[in-house]
Amino acid sequence: MKNMKSSFKIKLAISACLFVMIISSFSKLSAQVVIGPSYGAEFSNTLGEMYVRSGGQINIAYFVNPNIALNLGLSGFGKALIDSSFNNLGYWREFSEMFSFQYYFLTSNVRPFLGIGLGHFSDAISNDALSKAFNINSFALAGEAGIMASFAERLKLLFTVKYNYLVSYSSHSNLTASIGFMIPLKSR
Repeated sequence: MKNMKSSFKIKLAISACLFVMIISSFSKLSAQVVIGPSYGAEFSNTLGEMYVRSGGQINIAYFVNPNIALNLGLSGFGKALIDSSFNNLGYWREFSEMFSFQYYFLTSNVRPFLGIGLGHFSDAISNDALSKAFNINSFALAGEAGIMASFAERLKLLFTVKYNYLVSYSSHSNLTASIGFMIPLKSR
């Protein structure tokens, strides 16, 4: 458990540093950059039955033009593992970094979009017996759909559904649904 926590903290620190570097380089650009947190759920059947994990994500989107955005998503999902007698078997965390290309169909206040992405997923399970059944790191391919709605010039609501196919697992995939806010760093 101690190794799992320290590994998760190291990955979080590296991603935070990457995040700060990206934001500082975007601040010199003239295109619109939006950033914000979201909260959601992940659905999968990796353990042989359907499970749900909750978690959060930070999105940074760089709009090349009003219809095309490059997005970096850093997310973490977790689930307590409990048996049928409610005994705690450990904790299962997943951390991912996903880079995606998004196409927005409209430039109005409500903007549906589709996207494709490539990223990295890292699982950490605190139960040694269960962790042997999982590949800890995996590359992922993703397809996503969503809506970004503007409430004001400086506040947007983001709803996203994403299908992630993890390449390193023989038959592992998951579906995530999240809702959050996006705040433009510069208004257009």
